[in-house]
Amino acid sequence: MDHSDKTSPSEAKPMGRRDFLTTLGWGALFASIASTGAGMIRFLFPNVLFEKPTRIRVGRPDDYSPGSVTYLESSRVFILRNDKGFRAMSAVCTHLGCTVNKDAGSNSYSCPCHGSKFDENGGVVRGPAPKSLSTCEVTLAPSGHMVVDLKSFVPPNHYFRV
Repeated sequence: MDHSDKTSPSEAKPMGRRDFLTTLGWGALFASIASTGAGMIRFLFPNVLFEKPTRIRVGRPDDYSPGSVTYLESSRVFILRNDKGFRAMSAVCTHLGCTVNKDAGSNSYSCPCHGSKFDENGGVVRGPAPKSLSTCEVTLAPSGHMVVDLKSFVPPNHYFRV
């Protein structure tokens, strides 16, 4: 047997075209699997929460006339002013989350979706709503604007006085 035909370990044989394309194909496959996996893992950890702010400025006390009920559509809240002070009442029906409307000519509210009725304090008069409308806390900011905290609830007879 003649050992002169064998190449020494220091002399590498150049890669053929077929081997190069096979290596390239496997590399592309693994790269696509790795990038898909990284994207899936990244999807599980969002870096931004798209939630509405829970504290909203609703204007100055002088912006509301005595005896008024003002609906703020962007926040789905009613600002009520009477001789006792200010209240912020949620306009979100406690049945399925529809927006309630103030009944014209009365101090009651009704849900157009399923017929729930609420009194002037947000108490349930007629179902299917299981509980009263929430009353949110109202405070005064140093700038003189009233601030409603949509996540801080107070009893329905709680009023903010200026």
